[in-house]
Amino acid sequence: MSKYIGLLKPDSQKFLIAMAEAELSPVELAAKAGISVNFVYSMRRGKYTKPKYLGACCRVLNVKVNDVVESEV
Repeated sequence: MSKYIGLLKPDSQKFLIAMAEAELSPVELAAKAGISVNFVYSMRRGKYTKPKYLGACCRVLNVKVNDVVESEV
């Protein structure tokens, strides 16, 4: 059983593009999403994260969660 059950894996490149399009730094994104900047850094690196944190960032970035998670191959 995977230890990542219930977590989402953001695609680092897609997440960075969404941040660039919103013209937000990690610190600004974290403040607007109401989360720790460490979560934003983790998502930028493509680390598994809780859906509520990724969802909060996507709300601020005005993108759908599905647009920034890794696709199943």
